[in-house]
Amino acid sequence: GTLDNANLTANRTWTLPDNSGTIALLSDIPVAETDPVWTADKAANTSITGNWSFQNDLTIGSDDTDALTVKAASTFEADVTIGSATSDVNVQIQNDNTRPALSVTSTGSVPAVDVNGSVEVSDGDINLGNNSRLVVSSNSLTTPFVSLTNTNAAFNDFMLSVSSNGTGKGASFTTVDANAATFSNNSAVYPAVHVQNTNTINPWAMRVTGWIDISEGPSRLFANTGPGITPTAKIQIKNSSDLLNASGYLMIIDNTESSFNDDAAYFGSKVGRGIAVENESPNNPAILVQNNEMTSNSTAIQVNQGRVLLSYTKDPVPNASDQFDLSGFGYASVIKLTGTTGAGSITALPAGAPGQILYIINATGNSVTLPSLLGTIADGKMIILVSDGTNWYVQ
Repeated sequence: GTLDNANLTANRTWTLPDNSGTIALLSDIPVAETDPVWTADKAANTSITGNWSFQNDLTIGSDDTDALTVKAASTFEADVTIGSATSDVNVQIQNDNTRPALSVTSTGSVPAVDVNGSVEVSDGDINLGNNSRLVVSSNSLTTPFVSLTNTNAAFNDFMLSVSSNGTGKGASFTTVDANAATFSNNSAVYPAVHVQNTNTINPWAMRVTGWIDISEGPSRLFANTGPGITPTAKIQIKNSSDLLNASGYLMIIDNTESSFNDDAAYFGSKVGRGIAVENESPNNPAILVQNNEMTSNSTAIQVNQGRVLLSYTKDPVPNASDQFDLSGFGYASVIKLTGTTGAGSITALPAGAPGQILYIINATGNSVTLPSLLGTIADGKMIILVSDGTNWYVQ
């Protein structure tokens, strides 16, 4: 009701309750809390000022249309869970790009971020700076650790680019008992692997320790030299050791398993030599040809067309007695004698090898006598000698 003293006929006393009732005096109202503890539900919009402490579980909003806006720097000193396995939750972190939108730091060996599931970057780069690196380790994975797939038919760049500006290697592939790397494509124009060294002084493009196997399918070693391409050799095999390998060959071309009439090797040239062979051995030939078919049809060398040129020299010079010493001319198959003033003689022949044939031409203008009673070569005539490795025999 209303307290009114206008109609009172005598003195009256009003007794008002203290701060425990519904009416209190100003002196009974306690001072407002500066650090309140909020334990009650708040259904309406509420602005929170001052420092607040929430002692119990806190739920903000009743559905995904409610929002929480925090404009202050925040610190979480315990685990934070966002969403659950049954909730459709999306966390967006964005800023004005003046600094990273998300910074995660771990000072120990434990990963700074542990992801159980896939990670998708729809636009932008994954930049590993300073001492960062990608490390993948698993003892149960049965699919590729790193998989790059291009579905853009117009893409013509590298799907994977590895660059090293120092002396370190660009990439390393290692495995225990499988292919360390497999490259495949379906192009009739471009190779599956293109290795290029842009150094113009010593352009080593590839170094292989082990075998190169081209046995499967239409595999072959192919080199096409065009205008402006002037290497010393398309294939160069050099032994830099004092010893050869166990087989004694730097190159082996073996076609003994084939039952077809195919050649083990083919060498062709239009203007230059089809094959050039050179060695520096005093005991072994530059070319050893051997046919293991021990029959009358066993042919070691067959010349279908063209001349056969033998090593030739006319360097022997007679002494004052018109004598020729041919012991130092074992490298020649044809020796031409010139320059005597009278009848000459040969004091020594080269040390012959078994089966070696020697042709001696006498163009001295005089007769020349052979050693060991082998006879005389008339002027303008030639004689053929064959060696058994010990002695020479005249035809």
